[in-house]
Amino acid sequence: MEKEDVLELVDKYSEIPAFWEIGKRIASWDFDSERVVILLFDGLGGIDLKLDEFRKQRFRAPFPSSTPTFFYSLWSGLPPGEHGYVEWFMRYKDKIITVPPWRDLDDNPVNASYEEVFPFESISEKALKKGKSSALVTCYPDTLFTLASSKGTDKIKAENIEEFLNIDFTGYDLYILYSASPDDFLHGDNDRNRLLSFMDRARIVVEKIWGLLPADTKLIVGSDHGLVKASNRIRLEPASSMPVGGSRVAFYQDIDEAELEKFGIPFDVDEFKPLMGKPSHRLVSQYGDEMVLANGYFDFPYRETNDKAFHGGLSKEEMIVNVWERTK
Repeated sequence: MEKEDVLELVDKYSEIPAFWEIGKRIASWDFDSERVVILLFDGLGGIDLKLDEFRKQRFRAPFPSSTPTFFYSLWSGLPPGEHGYVEWFMRYKDKIITVPPWRDLDDNPVNASYEEVFPFESISEKALKKGKSSALVTCYPDTLFTLASSKGTDKIKAENIEEFLNIDFTGYDLYILYSASPDDFLHGDNDRNRLLSFMDRARIVVEKIWGLLPADTKLIVGSDHGLVKASNRIRLEPASSMPVGGSRVAFYQDIDEAELEKFGIPFDVDEFKPLMGKPSHRLVSQYGDEMVLANGYFDFPYRETNDKAFHGGLSKEEMIVNVWERTK
């Protein structure tokens, strides 16, 4: 694919509604129901759960099509370029760390303040000002990112999707239910049989949740991104700066685009405004002003991967997500 083809794809995707913008609807409470339940399956992407009684729509993931990008956009209501937290490996002071875990490369927790982790007013805080209470049900209720981003939201721990069925759906106006699957196993083995089994479980859980909901409740089921297989390993090298980013898109600071051509297709971050919004100072300082798209997947100088499926890029498998909606 040539650079011109990529920019044409960027324009095409920008015409598709972004699913993370549901955060804006939460902040302004733009719903025609008393309660809202949002069920998020990490990495589900365009996989069809065959929820025949629901209205199905096609949305797009953020770019980069990655979990940190999505959740920073969801909780802030801002496009990726503006909030500036856009991929797994990020520059922080004199280190490279991982987000959203906010841990260093030796897996030690980063000593960062809530303001550094999430320097925005959360959509849950905005909804609370409108008198709307909320609960976040997740396997990560106590992480630094969760505590910083979901201020004003009660946290409930659920280790697997079946535990969602223990929730009392009458206590809050908004519930956000997060499942780390299927992303957590698709990266490693990309096993179709395991995926089919999970889809069956997910479909059953959605149907049972629907049965538990009180009247005047809207149930929305969606995803942050999809994944794509890739076999071409590209080993990034340090240049004027160390590369950061993710397996499908990497960022450099103060480097000539020509130096990046050996790794993939290089771009100035300004060229992705239709998908990312206006690049902020935070994006440039934490990631870079130049980025490169992988024709395959990246290994970083400080971290190699044995994954078999990836996300962060522009393929339809990564960028297109199905969203189902139904109101009682």
